[in-house]
Amino acid sequence: MPSRSAEDEVRKLLSPLRDGVPEPSPFLKTRVLAELREQRRQRSVRSVWALWKPALGFSAAAALMLVLWTGREARGPVFPATAGQPVAVKVDMKEWGGQKVASAKVELPRGVRFYSRSFPAIEQKSTLDLAWKEDGAPGALPIVVKADENGLKTVRVKFFDEGKKLVGERLLKIRFEQVDQG
Repeated sequence: MPSRSAEDEVRKLLSPLRDGVPEPSPFLKTRVLAELREQRRQRSVRSVWALWKPALGFSAAAALMLVLWTGREARGPVFPATAGQPVAVKVDMKEWGGQKVASAKVELPRGVRFYSRSFPAIEQKSTLDLAWKEDGAPGALPIVVKADENGLKTVRVKFFDEGKKLVGERLLKIRFEQVDQG
């Protein structure tokens, strides 16, 4: 245990420090104040960001939905056609993943109908099933359709193998527009 006199001596040496606070250098003062200002500024930026984050998130989600919605319709080529006039569309018939196409099903959207001068009864159908004999599918499948209203219409063509298993599908987008004759 230290002696009483050593303890008194240490108290005597440290007493001036207890009464007075050491003054930092001007350089240190400037750096500390600058750091405090920067932390305060970052906190205010974070608080503004916290207020705007939900609004920005909602806006980003709405923009993404709009892009996906419009991108869904814009995917693939869109063929122009005149409303009220028959339009012939050629569908490429290829093998799908090594499987030969044995039949196809053409599905028309509402407002679109098949067209044929030789077989006018076909206009009443909204779907058409096509099958090929042992020779196999032709190189291309011609389809003639007609729409009396304007708008983007999607014709769906499904391809099946000999076992009636779906092997492929094509979506044909046709934009029908009325032409002014004046």
